[in-house]
Amino acid sequence: HRDLHSFPTRRSSDLLDHGDHDALLRLAAAHWPYWYWGEALTWQQWLPDAIDRCDTPSTARAEALSALGLLLTRWGANPDHCDRLFQQAMDTADELGSEQSIARVNFYRAHLLLSRGERQGAEQLIRDSLTRATNADFRGWCHWELGWIALFDDHLDDAAAELQEALRLAEQVRDESLVAHLRPALALLAAIRGDHTTAQL
Repeated sequence: HRDLHSFPTRRSSDLLDHGDHDALLRLAAAHWPYWYWGEALTWQQWLPDAIDRCDTPSTARAEALSALGLLLTRWGANPDHCDRLFQQAMDTADELGSEQSIARVNFYRAHLLLSRGERQGAEQLIRDSLTRATNADFRGWCHWELGWIALFDDHLDDAAAELQEALRLAEQVRDESLVAHLRPALALLAAIRGDHTTAQL
């Protein structure tokens, strides 16, 4: 486990030694969910440095800036600083002219707004993402998020529609992670409607 735990740091050191800053940034963008859901804090040491070392506009840069904004938010950083990171991510996505990159930045920024209780703003961002994205898997995650927002607002019919669409897309692309994320929402929805048998499945 120790070798796996230290993998991002070891690999980033190798890339730094070779001056391959583009690859370093791509590695950072690829690893951020590992940091977000895990306990490792290695991102604090080298994610900001990877971003600073490679300022060339790219999808990896937009992803890494969004990731840093989310990670800092989770660890209680200054909200203004996190907002600036997301603005930089959006500026990068705009410069690339990539609808998918813009959609992803909006999706991640919606999580930032949800952490502040701003559900209406988050919903607007996710719906904007849906208008831009063509990737079925990503669209499934957007519907999952909209389903939770509808649940929080007690809009049960809307929640059911969003979650069922997310499930359809998850099964279409065989995204087991999305299916696993959907099950708690579907169970809660069933329980609220009094269908306790379905909720327990």
